[in-house]
Amino acid sequence: MQKPKSFRPWQPEQTTLLPPSPREWLSPDHQVYFLLDLVDELDLCEILLPAQAKDPRGEKGFDPRMMMMLLLYAYCVGIVSSRKIERACYEGPPEKHQIFCAAMDLSSFCR
Repeated sequence: MQKPKSFRPWQPEQTTLLPPSPREWLSPDHQVYFLLDLVDELDLCEILLPAQAKDPRGEKGFDPRMMMMLLLYAYCVGIVSSRKIERACYEGPPEKHQIFCAAMDLSSFCR
């Protein structure tokens, strides 16, 4: 029996050294909270099932919920280019880096 494919951990509530929590630097009505709730409500089984059926060996992929969250957030702020989304993950406000924390590259969006 083959082990199911797993993803890299994604914990948007994870704290960092400075500031200690994203909740301390994002306003309570920030659109990120709405999008987090929205992604939790979406039925992503059409994305999850093929991803989990892949060979579990090799590098872990990004959590599809996190990728969906990133795309929704980028579209909400007017970024539709995958290259610009990648750049925004590194150069944008710190809340983006905290929420989407992983080091992404263009190929993550193109698959």
